[in-house]
Amino acid sequence: DMIAAIHINGDEDLVPMTTVTTRGLMIRRMNVCGVLKLLASKPANRAQLAWTGGILAALTSVLKDSSFNYVDKATYNAYNMARERAVSALVCLSSDKTNRILMLHSPGLVHSLIKTVDEDDRESRLGCCVVLKDLSLAVENRRLLAQIPGLTDALFEVISGGNKDLITASLYESSPNENLHAARANAFAVFMNLTKERDNAHRLVRNKDLVEVLVAVSKLQNSPSHARALAVLVHFTRFRDSAKSLVFDNRSFISIIANGLSSPNIIAQRSAVRSIQNISASQSCRPHILTNTYGLVERLCKIALGKMTQAYTEVGGSVRHSAVGALKNLADEPSNLMPMLKVTDCLPTLIRISHGAKAEGVTPAMALMAKDGLASFSKFYQMIVAETKREKGGIDDDSDDDPAVLYQPSAQAIVYSQWQ
Repeated sequence: DMIAAIHINGDEDLVPMTTVTTRGLMIRRMNVCGVLKLLASKPANRAQLAWTGGILAALTSVLKDSSFNYVDKATYNAYNMARERAVSALVCLSSDKTNRILMLHSPGLVHSLIKTVDEDDRESRLGCCVVLKDLSLAVENRRLLAQIPGLTDALFEVISGGNKDLITASLYESSPNENLHAARANAFAVFMNLTKERDNAHRLVRNKDLVEVLVAVSKLQNSPSHARALAVLVHFTRFRDSAKSLVFDNRSFISIIANGLSSPNIIAQRSAVRSIQNISASQSCRPHILTNTYGLVERLCKIALGKMTQAYTEVGGSVRHSAVGALKNLADEPSNLMPMLKVTDCLPTLIRISHGAKAEGVTPAMALMAKDGLASFSKFYQMIVAETKREKGGIDDDSDDDPAVLYQPSAQAIVYSQWQ
């Protein structure tokens, strides 16, 4: 009876109802949705409710309905209340890990969530974004979820605010709508979860509007969305070809990522360092990194020494590791030799890390990367000296003292979880 009360328009052959009849049934639907919300609020009931035949289909029918069908004010208000209660019930159900795969495969459920995100700008939109975030937490759901039509566009509208040209420090967080800010946080979380899958990241990185918005939001260090946007972009750089396109198609990309190194948010800082690390792994990108940024090497040196992060935490340690890897990658580019050596702290930083003790937070892998970077410096510097001597006739081309033989750094790029 409860399920039947929710399915007001579930039968296509239903005889058209009068306004009075519709209003009464809508109020009944609203009350039943309230009962389901109350039942779902108790963790012990969630799995049983989700696996009870007809419950998810009934809640889906509420979201599939449209407020435009009800011109009567009382009926319209009852519909909105029924939808809010239905969404709240779905939020409770999706919080149970055992329900997430079932909910994704429930016919029409995700499509109705997307429809509500498009139509609503209040609590229902927020709740639907929370459900989508919960569904994306299940690794088994991510590939299928990303392929559902309309999902990317709906979430894009949430994070962009409907106008990507208005993403500025003064306007992006200026909306008094608290539901918008919360929905935006969950929309970013969906993208963060989806891009952890290789196929999803490969598909989304080709969405130029999405990349443009993520880059724009990454500049807003005072916005909570700043760290989330960088966390999505770092997965895009895990593809070598995508990293190249991000660098060459977005002139400000490197400088924006470099500014993220000085972010007060440790997660944003980690994402920025990992992005620089992956970009610097590409030989074609290395010459453009230092020419398009100011103070990049100085920031990497400070991070590597633990001066700009919580050095002895797990996150802080991974940030330092990535910073040393980025310095090592940059050192493998001959044209970066002089620009890097001009930085006062660069050489002392690599030397200190190469001899660093575990008590200072330096791992053996970090020390090895620092030594490898120093070996590259030595090789390039000695090659310059040898070439100069050759020009002056001081070295025979067949001499065994050729520095290319004496110094052999690995020249192996250090990457963060790169995809092929």
